[in-house]
Amino acid sequence: LNANIAGDLTANTVTAPQGLGTGAWWMTSNTIVGYTGTAPVTVDSWDATRYRSTVYVVQVSDTANLTFQSSQFIFLHDGTTVFKTEYGIITSRGQMGVFDATLSGSTVSVTFTPSAATRKDIRIMHGSLGI
Repeated sequence: LNANIAGDLTANTVTAPQGLGTGAWWMTSNTIVGYTGTAPVTVDSWDATRYRSTVYVVQVSDTANLTFQSSQFIFLHDGTTVFKTEYGIITSRGQMGVFDATLSGSTVSVTFTPSAATRKDIRIMHGSLGI
């Protein structure tokens, strides 16, 4: 993960168990605390050779302004392109930014692009299905 982050970064790195095979489910979470930029920040990445689809629950908090956002995503790739659907969107005062994903080589990277440069905590939880 290469990222320039203004604030503290707390990330949980989880290694998949040996023998994770077709149809296996794997869950992990990440937290980025205090991001203040407006440039896209990578919030997660996963191995496209091991996983075809991933479901995310995300939460973005700006506690200073009492602004919150939460939603769910499903990302799916075909080896070339990442497809996304977002649902269950709920906000306290409008969306605080946009989540997206790209595939480069064998890595899918999930990014968050804030709509304003206020301090944000970004929490994600995801589960992946093996190829």
